[in-house]
Amino acid sequence: MKITIGHNNTHLGANNHSIRWYVMILSLIIFLTASNIGICASGANSPSEDPIIIVLLALIVILVIAKIGGDLVMRIGLPAVVGELAIGILIGNISLLGFKYFDPIKTNEHIKILSEIGVIILLFQVGLESDLRKMVRVGKSAFLVATLGVIFPLLLGWGVAKLFLPNESNYVHLFIGAILCATSVGITARVLLDLGKT
Repeated sequence: MKITIGHNNTHLGANNHSIRWYVMILSLIIFLTASNIGICASGANSPSEDPIIIVLLALIVILVIAKIGGDLVMRIGLPAVVGELAIGILIGNISLLGFKYFDPIKTNEHIKILSEIGVIILLFQVGLESDLRKMVRVGKSAFLVATLGVIFPLLLGWGVAKLFLPNESNYVHLFIGAILCATSVGITARVLLDLGKT
């Protein structure tokens, strides 16, 4: 019994050591990639005018950062998509703090096209793994949850907007309510996929 515990501790120590190396290497990749994207976007000392370089570097940054965010939240028992979204929001708004290296990723048309293709592939994958019998069994409750998930935020947003913006038109209040509705099928599908519920 003591031998097994000692062996497990050694194994955990080796895992922690490899995780440290993993994080250091990925941090170096992210730093160098972000620097190169910033250099390519500025045009100064640009290694190449080929947009594929910027796209590939941006994809490395996106995938590595998303993976780190997903791994971090999975350690506390949440689906990986929560960490990926949180990291995406952080990176998307980090330019507000003066760190503008990731700005070319946000404005790159090629990245936008690839992200739309990714959503299509995700929805297709969830469709392939869905079980229609399970869907029929939970159909009524799923419909109720989906309906309340749209109507409640819409009404709440409309009411709060009417309270804080009384001089604006009803269209503005309704628009703010619609913004608060979580209607992204892709996010819901990814959470269900991570939880193994499809």
